[in-house]
Amino acid sequence: MTPSPLVLIVGFLGAGKTTLLSALSRRLRDGGVEPFVILNDHANARVDAAALQGEGFDVTPVSGSCICCDSREAMFEALESRRGLALVEANGTTDPYPLLEHLTIRPALRERYGPVLQVSVVDAWRWQQRGFDDELELLQVHTASHVVLNRLEAVDAARATFVRDTLRLVAPRAELVTPEALAAEVSTLTRSGSAGGRVPVPQAPRGAHAVGHAYVSLRVPLPASPVTRGEVEAWLRALPDDVTRAKGLFLSADDGGFVVFQRVAGPAGFDVSFSVLSNAPAVEPCAVLIGVRLDAPALTTKAVEMLL
Repeated sequence: MTPSPLVLIVGFLGAGKTTLLSALSRRLRDGGVEPFVILNDHANARVDAAALQGEGFDVTPVSGSCICCDSREAMFEALESRRGLALVEANGTTDPYPLLEHLTIRPALRERYGPVLQVSVVDAWRWQQRGFDDELELLQVHTASHVVLNRLEAVDAARATFVRDTLRLVAPRAELVTPEALAAEVSTLTRSGSAGGRVPVPQAPRGAHAVGHAYVSLRVPLPASPVTRGEVEAWLRALPDDVTRAKGLFLSADDGGFVVFQRVAGPAGFDVSFSVLSNAPAVEPCAVLIGVRLDAPALTTKAVEMLL
C-alpha cells in the first residue's frame, strides 16, 4: 500500500499551532481529503481534541510530556494503528530532531507514511523581539520544510522584512507558506500517492521527482558487511552541509559488533562520535539524515561509493 503524507506541526508556545491545525483540517476536508489528527500538549490536548472532535474530525489526544521523548511511544502506537493522511501537532517544547529520526527509521512508520513535512509556526512579533535568542525555537525552524508566519499585523513593514530575512538565514530551504497554500500542497501529495523522501533499499537514482519529495528526513541503507570506523567517519565528514544531523548504526570491523554513530554541528564544523552497542539492534545497518529537501539519489549513491 502506498504511504501517505505525514504533516508534523511544531512551534513555540502560543505561536498558533492549534489554529493552523484546525484551519488545515477544515481546508483539506473541504477539498475532499479527510485527515486524522494526533494532538500532543502538556495539559490541553484533551481540551483541544474535544474542540476538533466537535467539528467531526478524527482526533487522538496524547497528553503529557513531549512526543520527542516521554510521550513518543504513545504517538507511535497511534500512528502505527492507522493509515492515511496524518496531521500531528507537537507541543511547544518539542525538539524535532529525535522525533524526525524515529519517524524515518521505524519500519512500521516508514511503511505507512511518506513524505514527512515539518511545518514550523512562527509568531512574527515574538520572533522580531527575540530573534536568534531561543535555541529551541531555532531548532524548530532550522529543520522545517515549511514555515507559517502568524501575527504579521503586529509588526511594521520593516520588522516584517526583518522576520522574513532572518527566517531565510535559519532555514534557507524552507518555504514560507500560507495555510491555504499548505493545504493545497498536502492535498496534491495525498491524491497523487507520491511517497518519496526515503530510500528503503539501494537503487538507481529516480530523478527530480524523488528529490522534490525528500522533505525533512532521509533513510540511507548501509552495508550489511563490516566496515571500519574510519570509513564511516570519512563518509560522514563528506556529507554536504545541507545534512544538519546524521545518526545511525553499522557493523564495525574494528569492534566486532554494531556501533551507533552521530554527526552533529559543533563549534568547529561537525563533530562525529561513536558508541558500541551491547545488544543486537532491532534494525538493519542504516543512517538517518536530517535536512530539508535532501537529494536522496545522490546521497544514497555516495554512501554506496564510499562504504561498499
